[in-house]
Amino acid sequence: MNYQIKSLIQNFIALLPNNFSNNLYFFLQRRLGNLKKFVPDGQFQAAIKIKKILDNNDRKLNSSKLLEIGSGRCPITSISLWLLGAESITTVDINFYFRKEIFSDFVNWLEDNKYFLIKRYPEILKKRLDIFLGINWDQSMDEILIKLRNLGINYIAPCDASSLNIEDNYFEYQFSYNVIEHVPPYMIEKIFLEFKRVLKKDSLLINNIDYTDHFAHSDKNISPINFLRFSNFTFSILAGNKFMYMNRLRDDDIQNIFKKLKLKIIHYENFVDSNIKNDIYENKLKLDKRFINKNPIHLATLESWYCLKIEK
Repeated sequence: MNYQIKSLIQNFIALLPNNFSNNLYFFLQRRLGNLKKFVPDGQFQAAIKIKKILDNNDRKLNSSKLLEIGSGRCPITSISLWLLGAESITTVDINFYFRKEIFSDFVNWLEDNKYFLIKRYPEILKKRLDIFLGINWDQSMDEILIKLRNLGINYIAPCDASSLNIEDNYFEYQFSYNVIEHVPPYMIEKIFLEFKRVLKKDSLLINNIDYTDHFAHSDKNISPINFLRFSNFTFSILAGNKFMYMNRLRDDDIQNIFKKLKLKIIHYENFVDSNIKNDIYENKLKLDKRFINKNPIHLATLESWYCLKIEK
């Protein structure tokens, strides 16, 4: 879909009363958008990645308590980490976005891929996958949430991640997947300060950040960094609504926030699009003045994984 048309639709729906607008937008996503053929493989692979990062840093997922921000339509990454051995996971979101339909898609995906998953991760997955798939999930949302809580997966929404009703030094790890790019910069700092309170000494924070223009996910005619063309004012008109807000921070901006908060980067991976980088060097891409003097590598970085260490 053309990004300008999508912007008009999102901005119009966002003006409607909150519950009605959320339901209508989900209905359109489910019928016409990216949730029409929902495949949870990306979130499950993110859980595998998080476990691998922990393993590589001599940390255990088993018997650990984790905190996720940004549960989305279904806390798939949290459930996947529980399947991989986590003791308990608290997953929070600013609004109640959890949808039974998406959860059912995930359960069906696990059923369809059960034998492949067990074959690939036999020692880790088999016991918990059998437990999870042995539960009757065809129930009300309230009953689903209770059953998830009984397993050790506690979903909390709406929730302000910068002010958690959780005791100090409670969690071993924090994680997020494709969330931070949607958080206003000043709130990122507040949220990570709260993480430092609720996480134990020497805890790890693992966060994946998608730096792409999310309009480009559905409009293949624009560049993955098309949104860097616009001034703050123009972009706020296009994407300043609750469905599409993006902070447009680049990789160096994120690193500066972590440095300011005295979070030590102990693992870092990034994906740089070489074609975009070359186009920037050759002045083939139009950039707003906010970005024009930035290092082309930071501008062309489309995704990063960070593992941070808290040193209290």
